[in-house]
Amino acid sequence: FFRGEPFCSSFWVGRYRCHDACPRTGLAQLSALDQLNGRPKLLDVGIVEPVERPTLPDGKPLPFRCLQMDIPLAKRTPIAEHSYYKWLLHMEGISASSRLSQLMLVNSVILFQRQPFIEYFYRSLQPNVHYVPFWNATDKDGMDDVYNVVRGLRQKDLEDPDWVQGIVRAAQGFALKFTLPLARFQYLKDALTAYRDLFPTMDSYLETYVDGLRGRGFNIR
Repeated sequence: FFRGEPFCSSFWVGRYRCHDACPRTGLAQLSALDQLNGRPKLLDVGIVEPVERPTLPDGKPLPFRCLQMDIPLAKRTPIAEHSYYKWLLHMEGISASSRLSQLMLVNSVILFQRQPFIEYFYRSLQPNVHYVPFWNATDKDGMDDVYNVVRGLRQKDLEDPDWVQGIVRAAQGFALKFTLPLARFQYLKDALTAYRDLFPTMDSYLETYVDGLRGRGFNIR
């Protein structure tokens, strides 16, 4: 399940040879095509705003290549209502999407799209421990591999439901410990302190700089 804006990073243009290659709109199209053709509904991916069509220098719209249909718009779904769904897709936006830490607190398994973008905590997450990866862009299936991932998860849930619930618990525990506001503030404090320590003269430089700002009339306490 996914609902969101049709944000696109354009990172995949070279991989799929079309300027409109985008995980969100690509999977939304696959989901819509499944419904139109009466295929089993494995994906429920919807975008909530129209896809903007880029224009050529003469002002004419640039034809889409990856997108072959007008994707029907879906209603927005609050994060709290994502808990109705067992499998949630997390996909990149213009860069890393900030919703991951929210989805990790929902009682669902996250299918995490492989991507080049990160938030500060991504590198501490482990595949098949905190989430299940998809979007094996080097495979012949490319973005379509999400179908096999969902089928595999459904089968795994039948054979070993404790494994599936273990991923949910691990994601929730990680999010509670490392992504809530106090944890984020602590991370920022530690990162800035470590950066300051790289430069022995940082404190004196900042004092001089702030004094200069005060001298120019800035009210800095």
